[in-house]
Amino acid sequence: MKTQFAKHVSLKGSEKPAPDAKKMAGLDKKELVNITIKLRPAAALPDLLNPAVYEKFRPMTHEEFEKKYGSSDNDISLVEDYAHHAGLSTVKVEKAKRAIELRGTIAQMEQAFKVDLANYKKADGHTFRGRKGDIKIPSELDGIVEGIFGLDNRRVASPKFKIHKAGKKKIGPRAGGKLLVLSHGYFKTLQFSAKCYG
Repeated sequence: MKTQFAKHVSLKGSEKPAPDAKKMAGLDKKELVNITIKLRPAAALPDLLNPAVYEKFRPMTHEEFEKKYGSSDNDISLVEDYAHHAGLSTVKVEKAKRAIELRGTIAQMEQAFKVDLANYKKADGHTFRGRKGDIKIPSELDGIVEGIFGLDNRRVASPKFKIHKAGKKKIGPRAGGKLLVLSHGYFKTLQFSAKCYG
């Protein structure tokens, strides 16, 4: 008899290198943490960058968007089944965002997703929880789960703005263009004129 959730596979795209920081002792395995599971859409999202697809696309209400492109009830149910199997609790389900927020202890997260978490400290004094390698998910969830966020809370971005210094020449207006934005459940094309100052 096959046991449900017995086999685990690597979550595509989840591999991370070892943090460039000093590994520290003292991670509290009983600490409660929240993570977010990103699910596949119920139907493939339209390629609105393709002019032929964009021309035929009609505006949708939030309800229509959620029903057509949100998470399916079956996918949500299967992920929640595994979460409860692993001792995790459901905090929030957002079908339109295709997201499920789960809560559990660090020890439970490590066991559920076959990861080894630890605290790290960078040379600048910044501390964070990190991991290396990939996240594992049950084979039943392969293709359903697209991402898991919150196990590792290291910084993934750095500021790109520059502070203007007195005496420096400002950069003048830059070229404008078109911007595709999601508004009320559908995409709009906006004309804009951009100005950027260094």
